[in-house]
Amino acid sequence: MPLIQKILDKVSFKHAYYNFKASQPTEHLMHSLDHEELGKLLKYKDDTGHPQYKKYFNAQYWLRQNVRRALLLKLNKSRPLSVLDIGSGFGYFPYVAKFYGHDVIGIDLPGDILFNKTSEFLNIDRRDYTIEPMTPMPSYDKKFDFVTSFQVCFNGHIENELWQIKEWDFFLSDLFQNHMKEKGRVYLEMNWSPTIQGWLPQDVAQLFKDKYKAKFDGPARVMLFAPVTAQSEIGV
Repeated sequence: MPLIQKILDKVSFKHAYYNFKASQPTEHLMHSLDHEELGKLLKYKDDTGHPQYKKYFNAQYWLRQNVRRALLLKLNKSRPLSVLDIGSGFGYFPYVAKFYGHDVIGIDLPGDILFNKTSEFLNIDRRDYTIEPMTPMPSYDKKFDFVTSFQVCFNGHIENELWQIKEWDFFLSDLFQNHMKEKGRVYLEMNWSPTIQGWLPQDVAQLFKDKYKAKFDGPARVMLFAPVTAQSEIGV
């Protein structure tokens, strides 16, 4: 069996294992929801032009997906962490992270009525912000142990302006220099990009490895650490 296939098989087995382990906490979280109130939020599904958001009302599926993510990241065993979740959407991951005792801020695009309502329903600390290339992020009056982003969209993955080395390096340098604690980590779960028929440009993946000590979990998931070279000059 080729080495790449062995790696993919290992990743698949690991994720299947954590998906199984997610069953019990998912059931606990399902019982914590007011399903009648959640159903009432369906009336907002078309207000931002995204009727496909209806799929996120399958709370059991999405809670399980996010419990699996939390288990993969060992959040169930960790001391309380300060977490910034980029692209928090409905708020399921921040909700799960709070369940495991962590302090979470979620950020996502302004003006999304449904995401605002669901985050309010889940009692998530959600802030409006649009990530733009080569633009420092605002301060949230704290520094974070962990920054997460699942199904990353802010890098223009379905557009012709897919982020390249300079955009990623600016973004990560800003995070580590201005928003992260000393041993903070960044975890990204990439979206498939039709532009490159893959998850990341090869030179960007190499940047992650060379500068940010990246640990890849398959081609789409990556943990990043404080840069090993001199930090970019980004204003504090």
